[in-house]
Amino acid sequence: MKHIRQHDENPQSWLTFARGIRGFTLGIMAGGMGLIASTVAANDASFQSIAAGNWHTVAIQADGSLWAWGRNDVGQLGIGPTAAQSSPVQVGTGQNWRAVAAGYQHTVAVKTDGTLWAWGYNGWGQLGIGSYTTTNQPVQVGTDQDWRSVAAGGDHTVALKTDGTLWAWGGNSYGQLGIGSYTTTNQPVQVGAGQDWQAVAAGGYHTVAVKTDGTLWAWGGNDYGQLGIGPTADQSSPVQVGTGQDWRAAVAGGGHTVALKADGSLWAWGKNGVGQLGIGTIENQTSPVQVGTDQNWRAVVAGREHTVALKADGGLWAWGVNSSGQLGIGFYTTTNQPVQVGTDQDWRSVAAGGDHTVALKTDGSLWTWGWNRFGQVGNGTTETQYSPTPIWPAQLPKFTSITRQPNGQILLNVEGPTNVVYWVLGSTNLLNWHEIGSLTNATGSASWRDTTAPNLHRRFYRLEQQP
Repeated sequence: MKHIRQHDENPQSWLTFARGIRGFTLGIMAGGMGLIASTVAANDASFQSIAAGNWHTVAIQADGSLWAWGRNDVGQLGIGPTAAQSSPVQVGTGQNWRAVAAGYQHTVAVKTDGTLWAWGYNGWGQLGIGSYTTTNQPVQVGTDQDWRSVAAGGDHTVALKTDGTLWAWGGNSYGQLGIGSYTTTNQPVQVGAGQDWQAVAAGGYHTVAVKTDGTLWAWGGNDYGQLGIGPTADQSSPVQVGTGQDWRAAVAGGGHTVALKADGSLWAWGKNGVGQLGIGTIENQTSPVQVGTDQNWRAVVAGREHTVALKADGGLWAWGVNSSGQLGIGFYTTTNQPVQVGTDQDWRSVAAGGDHTVALKTDGSLWTWGWNRFGQVGNGTTETQYSPTPIWPAQLPKFTSITRQPNGQILLNVEGPTNVVYWVLGSTNLLNWHEIGSLTNATGSASWRDTTAPNLHRRFYRLEQQP
């Protein structure tokens, strides 16, 4: 958090402000006449990892703190209260989170000590805590301290341990746990006996994983061909996808799968009714099909029915359903081929949720877009965003003028982000602050009048964004 240290008329009187994730804006009057300073204090910690669930978003800052926002009806944000949050809220006070994953209505995360924690909906045992009780705060999954990574699907969870073993739990109606049966379990169960698993991803009702030898494996629901094995029967145990040993990474969406090969080529298969495979058609595919001919793809993520991928040059591309702006291309037309998101080439990583997308740039800034009914975009509103919207560092307003009117009232003029509501606080001495009203900045600039000012001699004003 950046701090403001500002003195009033007494040079011995100093105050350090540090408030909230988004920070605040401070305006100071001199001699009761007008504005002499407008300073912004914002949390400037960058984010290092992100995850998007169906209607919620979670992210880890560089300091190891964990933040969440969006829908929260079953406690998937992990903050205790279950009200939706349209701005990032810290999960607890810990600064030891290392990795996080978001499912349909649950969240799982790994701490730096190797422990695994879960929260949210647990009707299928997807939290892995030995019960089917939903929880609105993080609960440890067993006592093991050797968890390496985790992935969350529709109603199931899969995780890797440091010894290369793979574990799964939760819903299993389609065999998505890969344990050779269709039995649901509320505790981690090992997938086979292998210790050569390198990476794993969980989709709506299917799972895909890459082994250390570069082979690709899939299991679970297969009604759209999302396992990529040709036949469309569900599989309750891992089945190899083709015979190739050059797979580098794979991700699973609602009913489709996308994977990267070592040569930088991108491949997709499964459900394709809205072009989420990016192959120029809307026909389902039961085996891997190459996405274009480019060989410069660096990373890929899959949402419910859309796909987003990074190229080696830092450019970001998206395709699939776009009815809620989840592609971030400025309009809501669905596309069955990759379309570049803007022209920026400084994207570092990306995550795709149900109908929204979250991305990090190389400077650590956080951007989101798409459907926003529950605040999952995190910009303080519930309005759908059709283009990348900066969430972090906070886009705070600034005072353009503070003037005393002939009747003694104080007129505050502000400019900054649109469609945001702020609390207005006033002080006579920088020490004691009082909430005196609220200001809505609907168009980029706004004015607010302090009608109580004549009797209170206020010289300091502060804006704080409402959650």
